[in-house]
Amino acid sequence: MKQEKFFIKTNLEAKAIILFLIFASFCICGILACGMERELSPEVDWNAADYDTNNISPPPPTTNTNQRPNPPTTNDNTPDTNNTTEPSQSYSSDTYRNITWFNGSGRASYKDKEYLSFVWTNMVKDFYIIDQRYNGAGSKEKLKFKENGDIYWEKKPDTILKKFQGGTIIMYRGGSLWTGDYNTTYGVGGVYTTATSRDEATKLGSEAVKKWATFQGYTKYSFGRYDNGGKVGIVEILVLNYGYSWNGFTWYGLDCYARKNEFSTERYFGSNVKSPEENMRYLDVDWKLWDEGIDLWFMKY
Repeated sequence: MKQEKFFIKTNLEAKAIILFLIFASFCICGILACGMERELSPEVDWNAADYDTNNISPPPPTTNTNQRPNPPTTNDNTPDTNNTTEPSQSYSSDTYRNITWFNGSGRASYKDKEYLSFVWTNMVKDFYIIDQRYNGAGSKEKLKFKENGDIYWEKKPDTILKKFQGGTIIMYRGGSLWTGDYNTTYGVGGVYTTATSRDEATKLGSEAVKKWATFQGYTKYSFGRYDNGGKVGIVEILVLNYGYSWNGFTWYGLDCYARKNEFSTERYFGSNVKSPEENMRYLDVDWKLWDEGIDLWFMKY
């Protein structure tokens, strides 16, 4: 009887030990499995077809907020395509006008020389000035614009005929934009000074250059005619008058507004700049170079 009790007791103890070992084994395996899962979880295939990513967003990349990003690398041989200038907003509101020009329009201050100069040079780069009549007569010589707006004869590129001083706001006169003495439509003109005298221009032997240096016009105070004086430094405002066109919209009117014996550009630039209304009253002549027997036109390339 004692042996039977001892056998039962021993058997129960053995079973308890076995159960304990089995339980301990399950715990150890579970811990190891959890450790492996944490280690492998970053390698989950987020793009797998059978993985539901609809409600899961990958964690954002870590960044150092105190470090500025490296600038993008550029090829030094790549040309700068940002060939634009925006109108300044730093001038008083009463100096702004709604302006229109060939294939463009905007709003700018008449004090904003940088923007107005950009508009003018960016516009005339698509044009040259040609000596040609309606019937095809004329020398057909070309006067061209440099990138900085200066004007030269095509056969003498180093001889500047008229020097570009800057852009200005004008009021159109003539053409389909005509509404009176000066139009209420504002545009952009180029302020130029003559860089070649009449005598020097004549010696070049070009019919187009000769016309350019000796043209005459009417003043609004007289029925007589006078020329631009033929001297170096005379101020002229050139205007592409798209209100007059010819030959299938390839030729456009070339106007010149001026005042006799004017050598100063201060009313158009700097601290003494005047409004376009005041400037147009001040200018006393309007040469229509496309008319009046001069036959100089803006022509589009």
